[in-house]
Amino acid sequence: MVTDATPSLPTRSRRNHFAIGAALILLCFYALILGFSARRQAGNASVLPAGSSASASPNGSLAVAQVWRQLRLPFTAWGEPPDLLPRYTKDTFVSVDPSTASYPPEAATALLDWARTGHTIIFSAAGPTSVSRSLHLTVKARRQIVITSIRESSRRARPVTFRHLSLPVASVLSGIGLNDASRLFIAETGAVVGAQFRVGDGNVVVWNAPAVFENRDIGKAQNFRIVWSLVGNHPLMWDEYGHGITSGGFIRQMFQSGRGYSLLFLITAVLLYLYASSLRFGRARRHVEDRARPGTEFMKAFSSHLQSRRLYPYQVELLAAAVWRNLASQPRFQSELPREGVCDHSLPWARMDETMRKAPSFELQSRYQTWRQWHARKRLSKREFLSYVVATRELLTFLLEREDGTQ
Repeated sequence: MVTDATPSLPTRSRRNHFAIGAALILLCFYALILGFSARRQAGNASVLPAGSSASASPNGSLAVAQVWRQLRLPFTAWGEPPDLLPRYTKDTFVSVDPSTASYPPEAATALLDWARTGHTIIFSAAGPTSVSRSLHLTVKARRQIVITSIRESSRRARPVTFRHLSLPVASVLSGIGLNDASRLFIAETGAVVGAQFRVGDGNVVVWNAPAVFENRDIGKAQNFRIVWSLVGNHPLMWDEYGHGITSGGFIRQMFQSGRGYSLLFLITAVLLYLYASSLRFGRARRHVEDRARPGTEFMKAFSSHLQSRRLYPYQVELLAAAVWRNLASQPRFQSELPREGVCDHSLPWARMDETMRKAPSFELQSRYQTWRQWHARKRLSKREFLSYVVATRELLTFLLEREDGTQ
């Protein structure tokens, strides 16, 4: 006895979903730990280094960022390596008290190459850096003093003196590189506290009194005049890469401060998901036999395919060739009509029309004329095509019912 009952399938195990869910929960938990740790560090002002535009501590530079925003001048905190500095920008790059580890010689070379393309760099540090060494400058430490005036010496402009200052300085500039400087900043004691160099199409300013950019001293006396003289009303790009706040670069950023472990954890979760998509962690289920498809499925699909309007021209040619073959196979017309017609365009329908006008059967002439009127049309709509098919069927049925087509 044959039955059509379909066997019931076992319930799919959900252990794979639980495994993926557990992996995602662990990933989110680890990300929250990293986020709380970063927020706690950001909330602690003592963690932010000197010269950072986000630091409100006395040696931070938040005041510069606030002044530039109040003046509605663009201010950008840059946290990428020097080799990623954009070439299209016109911003002045300012770096205050960067760490020496962030600027090895190759980073200083990339920074100077960026200046050669027409950009301005202000590099302010109290000690020797790779940038000062690249410009053949020597930074000598000395006992900190407070200077009250700075004289600006330039080869192309008249000297300018900044008075009524209150600026602490703990080092001086020297070296043979000063001979190439286009502008020098000399304190009342004769010590050089800053130098500007023409590098390619750009400028590089080495400034060894970073206190002028810090919150503690920028508002004292007339110190802000120095900042405005160095930068002017130009957009600022503040160096945060030198402070290690953002490491710069996707690879470095992901593999510092524990982010590498989170990346590996994410990759592990993705691999686990892919593994679970192809394999099941539950019990094996039995093979499900394919159901037998009904015999009418193919005919339904084929009929829907034939109803496409794109096939109308080809179907018209096939039907016309069938009409020609059936008419040419009639004994009365075998001597007048060839049977070698391949397609609609190669059949001499004018000859067929002349032959059918001489047909002795009036019914054959009428059916042929009806069919020929539909066949002569260039484009057929769906309804017209169905009428053409009906006319073809009636004509072919008439020919098949009569052996010679003349009765």
